[in-house]
Order: sequence, then C-alpha cells, then structure tokens
Amino acid sequence: MIYEPPLSSDGGRIMFYRYFPRLKPSIGIGLTKPFVRLDHFYSNTPDNINKLASPGTSVILYMLSGDASVKRGENEFSLDTGSAAILRSLEKDHASVTTPNRSVKSEGIVIEFHDHAKITAQEIVPANASAMPSYETEESREIRIAGKWGGIETNGFLSISLLDYLTHSSFGVVKPGHSMMILVLEGWISSGHENIVKDQIYIPEETVNIDCHRGTRLLVLSGGENATT
Repeated sequence: MIYEPPLSSDGGRIMFYRYFPRLKPSIGIGLTKPFVRLDHFYSNTPDNINKLASPGTSVILYMLSGDASVKRGENEFSLDTGSAAILRSLEKDHASVTTPNRSVKSEGIVIEFHDHAKITAQEIVPANASAMPSYETEESREIRIAGKWGGIETNGFLSISLLDYLTHSSFGVVKPGHSMMILVLEGWISSGHENIVKDQIYIPEETVNIDCHRGTRLLVLSGGENATT
C-alpha cells in the first residue's frame, strides 16, 4: 500500500502531513495498531501543538531540523536537530510543543502509539542526538531513534530508525503485514514495479525487496515481532 496525504494544519500555522489516523475519508490511512498517529510537521513561525496524545498512549517527538520545546506543567525541555523526547499521556496535564521564530525551519516527526514504553515518574524523557546510536556502512547510515537495542528505550515492541542511503542499496522485508511502515523523507525507493517518492508512506503487505536510491532518507517504523529487515 502506498499513501500520500495532503498537507494540512490543525488551524494554526504549523503544517503537517498526517499519515493516520483517518480523520476524514480523504485524510489518513486508518491503520492504528500499534500506532495511533504519525505526523510529519513543518513550521517557520512560532506556534503550538497543544494536544500531543490521547489517554493510554505515549508519544515520541523527533526533530529532523530546527528546534522546539516540549512543556508539561512546570517541566519544559528544549529539543534541537537530532534530539527527541518521549512522553506519556496524562488525563489532566496535557503536554504541548512550541516551535520558535527562527531562520531555520523546524521540522519533526510525532509518533503516537499504544502505551508500551518505559517512562520514568517524570513522564517526559528527553534524549539528545548522542543518546541515539548510529550504525554506518559504506552504503547507509542508521540512527536508532527508539527500540530495544538503542535509542529511546521501549519494550522491544516498537522500533524507529532513520536511514540515509549514501549509495544505491537494497534490503528485504520479511512478512511485515501491517506492522511495518516506511516513510520516504527524501529521494525515492522502489519495490517491484512500484515507485515510492518523497512524503509518501509505503506499507508492505508481503515479503518484498526494497531498492533505495542514493540520497534517499527513510523513516522506518516497526510495531510487531514478525517485522524484520
């Protein structure tokens, strides 16, 4: 399945691609297990994302460029490029994200998922870029944003990686079902006769080989034990 949502907003100045859930028949693909929401947002001006999570879920916010601040009550954390935060939804004390007015565009990913993460009593855990391991080969570079083996710690049910391809390369996806999603942030990939380009998301429905072209940047989300690469 290939999906490309329209560029939208929540009424403010922050623009986003919302890949799911299905807010309207024309917005979102409606696949929510274990994920609840995936937003790719942009902002050149100061504004807020006021409601980050629904009760019983957790959120990972990852900054692709620029910076933002995450606030809940008296706790506030600043995030810059390559850093992230994980937070748990609370019924009475909602967290918000503010993007500043700077010359560099703030761009990030919001991933909401069912509550499988280990979070301290603080309920917001920031992680700078150095806390996320990087795995580099001649073909590609992977930054592990979240997972059991590096990045923001989860229970192994959820893993999130950012991959940059330095040369033409390929990898295999084994029986992913709907538990793996590949978001193309830059460049393009191909699978069989299908090409997937920037701002499209690809959900493999069977065992496939993915060809990644030089300069491609991917966000790969896995949410099940049967999803491997």
